[in-house]
Amino acid sequence: MWALATSRERLGVAGEVILPVGGLELPDHQQRGRHDWLECSEAGRLFIDRATRARPGLISHAPDVAAVARICERLDGIPLALELAAARARLMSVHAIAAGLSDRFHLLVGSGRAAPSRQKTLLASIEWSCALLDNDERSLLARLSVFASGFALTAAEAVCAGGEIASAQVLGLLTSLVDKSLVQADVSADRFRLHETMRAYAAAALEAGGGTAAARDLHLRYFATLTNAIRPKFETRELGFALAVLEPDLDNIRAAFDWGVASSQLDAAAELLGGAGKFFEALGL
Repeated sequence: MWALATSRERLGVAGEVILPVGGLELPDHQQRGRHDWLECSEAGRLFIDRATRARPGLISHAPDVAAVARICERLDGIPLALELAAARARLMSVHAIAAGLSDRFHLLVGSGRAAPSRQKTLLASIEWSCALLDNDERSLLARLSVFASGFALTAAEAVCAGGEIASAQVLGLLTSLVDKSLVQADVSADRFRLHETMRAYAAAALEAGGGTAAARDLHLRYFATLTNAIRPKFETRELGFALAVLEPDLDNIRAAFDWGVASSQLDAAAELLGGAGKFFEALGL
């Protein structure tokens, strides 16, 4: 006998087969030449359907289509987030909705009476999920928000360990967050990432707990050390290896440098820039 069940995390029963369900398919910018390129994506179709119910004829020009694509991307194709954003079309243009996503938890508020309270706002939905975490899981999730473009396990262990979380605990806690669908794992690349919406929530939690500066300092230190360790390989036949190591973390390196400057840690920022110089040069940046 077979049974199909949906759950935030695995049930842990014998014979269980896990089929991860991610966000909806995002618009493919390579299809922009087609008049219906937005509708070719699942996220685009959902937003257009809900937005035009709220205000018929809302999306009619190319700039509108581009704004909708940005909305879908910023919300990671998450159906609840897209539904809440589309509901705002009754009062706002799609350009205003896209701009308002910088404060997405304020913007994405639903008013439907039939929905459970935890689904009426994106913030409530995420808070409901995170309330089920233990303290160490919540702490790790908050610290992971400092990564700008995903991260490897070694980076998470270096940046997120400390205080109540030992380095040896990071893998187990990270596995638990993946199992609870709060962190995404890319097994083929040995990397992890947070959806941008979850990252925004986790960053706010880190700031509220007063942990942002310490976590960003560790993030800066880790990437300064990494880039300087890899730098000599850019002068050898191992150039391809060096690029493969650093390229996935291009956004992290930029974010670390920005933090070094913003926090007046100019020596650390200069060390990072020195280590990453050959890397930027190889990328033509």
